[in-house]
Order: sequence, then C-alpha cells, then structure tokens
Amino acid sequence: MAREAARPTRRRTRTAPTDASRRRFFILGVVFLSYLLVLLVRLSVGPLAPFLKDAFGLSSTEVGGLASATAITYAPTLVVAGWLVDRVGVRRMLGAGTLIASLGIIAML
Repeated sequence: MAREAARPTRRRTRTAPTDASRRRFFILGVVFLSYLLVLLVRLSVGPLAPFLKDAFGLSSTEVGGLASATAITYAPTLVVAGWLVDRVGVRRMLGAGTLIASLGIIAML
C-alpha cells in the first residue's frame, strides 16, 4: 500500500467578533425572546385555569373551551401570517408581530 501524504495542519486562530456577528446574535436574541413571549401567552390558559375559575366563575369545561378556542384561532392565524411574510417580508412581519404581541401582553396587565 502506498503511504498517504501527511496533510499540513492549520493552526486555528481566534478572531475578534465583528460588528456583523454581534448584530446577528442580537437579532437571534430578539427572535428567541419574541418566540418565547408568544409561546408563553399561547400556553398560559392551562396554568392559569384555577385562577380563571375563581375570578370569572368558570367551570372546567369552560376553561377547556378557552384552551380549545386559543388553539383553533392560532392555526388559521399561522396561515395568514405565512402569506403576509411572503408578501411583506420577514423583517417587517417579525417587527410587527413582536409589537402586536407586546401590546397584547401590556393590555392584559
């Protein structure tokens, strides 16, 4: 068998993060927090069920109906949001979605 030639090894050097990479991580953080915010709002009916029952005098069936209504309205909203992302663009829709979700949460406080 022929002996394989040894490959020269490259020494990896660390480079300082550039402004572009910092901006990308900032955007990633904003996207992550936006998604987390929307997810927590969407899944909040279950953990809040005892408080909803006491505050509004709801039965377990009615609280279950709230959870179902949340899921049923969420699905068509995703279709519309996908269409809007294709038409308007990701950046604008991400900003608008984050703003709308934030205003909704502020209104609940």
